[in-house]
Amino acid sequence: KEIDSIVGRLKQYENISYKLVIDGRAAKSDTLKNPIQNHLMYVEKLGYNRALELFYLWRSNNVFSNIDSCDINDNILVTGSGYRGDGRYKYGKEDRNKTFIIQIIPYIKY
Repeated sequence: KEIDSIVGRLKQYENISYKLVIDGRAAKSDTLKNPIQNHLMYVEKLGYNRALELFYLWRSNNVFSNIDSCDINDNILVTGSGYRGDGRYKYGKEDRNKTFIIQIIPYIKY
């Protein structure tokens, strides 16, 4: 609801648009037990699918009343960064890295 509220405020200005990025992240598994699950393409796809499912959950619950379309479009980007990126849990807390990063990037339209 807060994301929708922020987008609603941005839409008040005709020269400002936005990108909504839903980025899914994954946790590293134990490479000795599951080497295939640590393959970069696998975890990026896992993260992407995690983000896509969140998008579908939001859409099915009508979370996006202020977003131009309830479909993935020029304003909504669904991505998967796998287990790369900053701000990850370390030191035995790897399971906590099964998360989402939500970004709203406003920009000036020309």
